[in-house]
Amino acid sequence: MPLIGSQDGIHVQSIDWVNGRAIATCDIPHNFRVGTLVNATLRGFSPDAYNGAHQVFITSPNTFTYELSNDPGTASLLGYIYYDINLSAGYFSNSNLVYRASNQTFEVNP
Repeated sequence: MPLIGSQDGIHVQSIDWVNGRAIATCDIPHNFRVGTLVNATLRGFSPDAYNGAHQVFITSPNTFTYELSNDPGTASLLGYIYYDINLSAGYFSNSNLVYRASNQTFEVNP
């Protein structure tokens, strides 16, 4: 059986908070279908409130939005959006195992 790899993250060039939602724009197209919900992970942002696992709504080929109840303030560090395939789903409730195909490494959180 082949090992299914997750793609590298896509850099977010801007993120803002508006009326209970984070609105983000990527440097390049993220390749998610417009009008769909995607379970994604955001990492590398400061303030940290922008980070985490979120169900994001795809609004255009380069933008997405997700619920974020409190205003975290202006982002001082921009991060990445990831669509990770959890290889341990159904086995462990609090951990993820991801195989990153680009560099052939495994990532385990937490």
